[in-house]
Amino acid sequence: AGSGKIVAFDADATDGSEEPYGIAIAPAAAQDGVDGAVLMLVRGPAIVYGPELVWPAGISDAGKATAIAQLAAKGIVVRNA
Repeated sequence: AGSGKIVAFDADATDGSEEPYGIAIAPAAAQDGVDGAVLMLVRGPAIVYGPELVWPAGISDAGKATAIAQLAAKGIVVRNA
């Protein structure tokens, strides 16, 4: 089920978007109903700098920790230093 399209990460969702697909390399947005192109890092090995990540508004520390663990399972390691 689903559209097969990448959507924004939502830690509170239950439709598959609760697991991050990857990390957008640069800020991007698509208008509602219009597909857009986004350069994504979807698997590693890679190390990214955690303080530069932009999280959804209202995400909890537990939600961030879960997402960071899910990214690590894809070989994308988040470091804070």
